[in-house]
Amino acid sequence: MADVTIDDYTLRNALYGAARDCGRTAFEQGNFAREHHHIGDDTGRLALAALRSLGSHDAMAVVVEYLTSVNRHLDHDGKVPIPLAAVLSSLPQALPGASDDEVETIRLALEVNAEDYWGAPL
Repeated sequence: MADVTIDDYTLRNALYGAARDCGRTAFEQGNFAREHHHIGDDTGRLALAALRSLGSHDAMAVVVEYLTSVNRHLDHDGKVPIPLAAVLSSLPQALPGASDDEVETIRLALEVNAEDYWGAPL
């Protein structure tokens, strides 16, 4: 099989789109705990791939895209949104295969940048 190279723009859009799909699936499965929200191993793998390929900002954006998707569906159903703080509390469990440094890098990126990117408080 030939090596395939994709540019950062294409990779970024694929990761963000997959995260939004994971958010929709989480909503459909009723996964919207608000105290300790586990983003799921699939979303965690996407965030880790973004971190390793593109950097911490893109890892943060993957998590936010997921959460925005879940919350958009919750809002449509008149339900309370999941705060980003609920995601942070269970983040290590959602990053299979991540080192402690990688978990901390994503957590810090979320704490420092997510509010500006997302437009909502933690």
